[in-house]
Amino acid sequence: MGLPPRPVVKVSKYMRTIMAEGPFGKLNLKDASGKDVVYEATQVHVTPHSLHTISGSYYDAEMLVMHRPTGEKDLLTGSVIVSVLFRVSNSSSSPVFESLGTHLLKGDEWSVDVFGLADTLNPALQGPAYQYNGSVPVPPCSETVTWMVLGNVQPISHEHLKDLKEVMGYRAGGWHKRGRVPRRLDGGACRKIVKNGLEVSPVHEAATCATLTEDKLPGGQEIRCGNGAHCMMNPRLQADAVMAAPEVDINSLLHYTPQEHVTVVPGKVSLDAVVGHGGNFGHVMLNGRVYVAKKLMIKPISEHTFNGKRYAGELLLQHQVYGAGADAAAHHGAAPDAHAPAPAPAHGSSPSGHAAPGHGAAHGHRRLHAGHGAPEVWVSVPLKLGKESPLLRHLGLGQAAFERAIRDGNSYDLHQAIDLEEELKPALQGSWYWYTASEASHDCGGDHTRWIVFETPLEVSISQINDLSLPVSGMDSTWVSAVAPAHLWKKSLPSHAVEAPAAGHGVCSERWNYKNTHCWAANFSACSGSRQSPINLKASDVQEAGSDNFLNKCSWKPVKDVDVENSGRGLQVVNNQLGYFAYIDEEGNQAYYQVTGVKLHMPSEHMINDKPYDAELQVVHQKQKHVNDLMKDDMAIASFLFRIGDEESPLLKQLHLPGHPVQEDAPTKMALPLDLMRALGPVMDGSYYRYDGSITVPDCSESAKWFVFETPLSMSKAQADAFKTLFPGTGNNRPVQELNGRTVVKNSFMQGTLKQFEFYLNRSGGRSRGFWNRSETLILIPIIFMIVFAIYVMSSLFVREDKGRLREQSGGLSSEQGLEQTIGRAQLPGARF
Repeated sequence: MGLPPRPVVKVSKYMRTIMAEGPFGKLNLKDASGKDVVYEATQVHVTPHSLHTISGSYYDAEMLVMHRPTGEKDLLTGSVIVSVLFRVSNSSSSPVFESLGTHLLKGDEWSVDVFGLADTLNPALQGPAYQYNGSVPVPPCSETVTWMVLGNVQPISHEHLKDLKEVMGYRAGGWHKRGRVPRRLDGGACRKIVKNGLEVSPVHEAATCATLTEDKLPGGQEIRCGNGAHCMMNPRLQADAVMAAPEVDINSLLHYTPQEHVTVVPGKVSLDAVVGHGGNFGHVMLNGRVYVAKKLMIKPISEHTFNGKRYAGELLLQHQVYGAGADAAAHHGAAPDAHAPAPAPAHGSSPSGHAAPGHGAAHGHRRLHAGHGAPEVWVSVPLKLGKESPLLRHLGLGQAAFERAIRDGNSYDLHQAIDLEEELKPALQGSWYWYTASEASHDCGGDHTRWIVFETPLEVSISQINDLSLPVSGMDSTWVSAVAPAHLWKKSLPSHAVEAPAAGHGVCSERWNYKNTHCWAANFSACSGSRQSPINLKASDVQEAGSDNFLNKCSWKPVKDVDVENSGRGLQVVNNQLGYFAYIDEEGNQAYYQVTGVKLHMPSEHMINDKPYDAELQVVHQKQKHVNDLMKDDMAIASFLFRIGDEESPLLKQLHLPGHPVQEDAPTKMALPLDLMRALGPVMDGSYYRYDGSITVPDCSESAKWFVFETPLSMSKAQADAFKTLFPGTGNNRPVQELNGRTVVKNSFMQGTLKQFEFYLNRSGGRSRGFWNRSETLILIPIIFMIVFAIYVMSSLFVREDKGRLREQSGGLSSEQGLEQTIGRAQLPGARF
């Protein structure tokens, strides 16, 4: 064996040994088929008090030379450990201790010029070697080790043994380890020990699995032995193999809140924590959809690797789409009944939707979702050995009071709130990755599992990891056949992050549905507009607060013999006799919006201050052009939210929830008249949000005025379950859209100023008296004007008659003619007068 230049020696608190890191050389063995197998010696551990016995006798010290298969990055896929035993001698000590003797008391880590490994191994190899298949001697106790215990015992001096124990005592917390394990397992045959054998079979899990039965370890064969392993994922994340996309602020996705009433349940392969009364730890917002954190899990040995590195443990958060389970009022912070017993935590369920029998929770995240509902989302944070983790301590790890409960599989309640947002801050500041598990394993079926995996680990102490005394060890529950995801996104999300699988490959169906909402824009261009609905209504976005009362503007009327229809995507009522409400349009004209239908969505489409609701009832109106002529491009929608509570909703009861299921293409009449004013009036008298947006189904036309009422109504869980029976899956709600700078007001209609007329000619026009003619006496002004004008006209047309013209016209002569005639007659000779 060769030696590294100046080997680094340090104290391993995990193994409770003095450890030197190699490489130290190679070991050539053969597998079951006779093929040569080469192992690399990577670590050497020495410890006081032997782990093994020969003929029932313990020894004073033991050295472990650990080998891994050539090319492997860790010891988890099958390793070989060569063990050398030591006995105290008064005359000499082995070279390996001679090289360590002058350095043992100097610190936690040091370098040595000479490491006497070869000089110690050579004499030990002269004797017999005992080979058997076993496990690593410390948690996770993985059964992937071939042991070769050398029978030729070597010497160690009293002084070296004393120094070794002293160093282990104050630097590693002691040297005591796991006790001897019987060769006989669960009543089966003794494990085989081969003397001087060179044949290895590193992975011998099947031998253990063959002895497991439901009586001895419920679910053991399924979990520990890898039944259905083709659906298990343990991806290798490579930081250089990521998709190019704009970065997303992780703080805009994660919304965790402090939670009390947390119960911890030791499972088969993980320590699980759930919030009592059906609560959750908060939610993540992905592509406009809400996924609530239902379970927190702590698992020894990380499932994921980062650039080939595996960690001591992994923190996992299981999220389900809001509305898929009994989220109810717990998500809204409603106080549970302190006297009511908390519901049993659903720790026996797995992502496949099947309950795990027996002891605690099945480690469900290793199997992809096999149902037809929404995909689950898992958040993963690696755990590395270091200082104690406050979060794990709050969960009971590292506390003697809970150590026995975990070992015995007994659940316990915590008396301190768990604040994930605060505890996960160190990890949230680093890089994170997104991938879909099914992209590397297409034969698992179902709707697949999504992962958000953080790269920056949280520190945990070795004692906290050791407290995870679970029926199935961390290594035995970790699927080590790692496969890299086909598509890996760093600090970003694809547009189809939580959509149906086909969407991830660019396939969009012509028939729209709620599983592939990102495909809507491919067939309906308006769905990619900047004024889309629904939205997340936040108090910080409200730009104005008014005092307009919706109830005062509303004139809804009861109607009997109304049909309830199943559109294939939800329940609805189509009827234009239900009334109207008044609104002043932008031009100042009085407009009337007539009710044309009612639609029910579960869960809600709108959110208020980051909170989703269990249902949303939308009363759709269209603007009247004339009494019987409605405008399709001008709508108003009044939206009412529901929260699951103790009281049943009479209005939803009229929609046959629960009741006789309304089948598609088979309308069912309501037994009683539909009276929206009576059912919704108390809420309509309260606060509401107002903004301009779109309808929430294709063609997504941006022609809707939204009125979203703030006070939720109550509905029963039975009503929600009845709806989900008709419409299983993700629900019939469109994810929330971006606000894009739109105006949001509260308790204001955002309407125009009404035009004022004294005489209305129609809805948009009229006449009014002017300012100057409001007094009746002012009517004299035009009369006087007309008289004066008439006089003027008359005077301008009147001409005095000429007298001569008058005589002329009457047959007489003019004065000039008379004079000429007179003068002319006087000049005639002989004229006589």
